[in-house]
Amino acid sequence: MRIDLDEAIVIYARMLGSLLGSAGAAKAAQDKANHLRAKGDWSGVKVWEAVAARVTELREASCNSLAP
Repeated sequence: MRIDLDEAIVIYARMLGSLLGSAGAAKAAQDKANHLRAKGDWSGVKVWEAVAARVTELREASCNSLAP
């Protein structure tokens, strides 16, 4: 079974959300991106910023599904 990058981003976003809650997950992913930015790992920055964005999208989707 192969997992592409987009699927991995969703998996990490959901995992972090489950472990840290949505606000903590977005912060953890952005912190990781900042750490990688300081090291000059631009491809890593791109991926972890995508994880942070996906966490936010999942949180918004969850909030919208709970609205009356």
